[in-house]
Amino acid sequence: MSIRAWRESLTDRDEGTLRACLRAAVEGPFFPDWEFHTLFGLDRDEVRGVLTSWPRSEIPQDQFIAVDNAMSNLLGYPHRRGDLWSDFIPASRTEVEDLLWRIRKTSGAYDDTRALLANQLEGLAALDAEELARESSLLLDVVTSARRYGVPIPDRLA
Repeated sequence: MSIRAWRESLTDRDEGTLRACLRAAVEGPFFPDWEFHTLFGLDRDEVRGVLTSWPRSEIPQDQFIAVDNAMSNLLGYPHRRGDLWSDFIPASRTEVEDLLWRIRKTSGAYDDTRALLANQLEGLAALDAEELARESSLLLDVVTSARRYGVPIPDRLA
């Protein structure tokens, strides 16, 4: 992963959006304390430290983890607080999602995800019909993600 590459590609607006996402994650009602570390890979105080020093960072890896997980979880975690989105984040959900994809692509995380999906597809393609039927929910999720990331889907699974 290129820790510096993703930071160098940010506009002033991007930096403001990321700051807002970090603030929403740390100060907002979106994530319960008991689950925060599980969702972020960092505790709330570590993410607060990234927010406080933003856009500088003493630990670039922690900064990337905090930013990536703040956006991912604000977009995907069932926090049921979408009504408060605009109170914390000036960008739309679509804008945050687009920024997340750009950061992942620039950082190399996009490539890691593509490799993971390719491995999952390979494993699913090796299953017999009965096993594949039992894994239909996983298959749907993996194929949907693979299409989004442009990962070739084996004919057997398409």
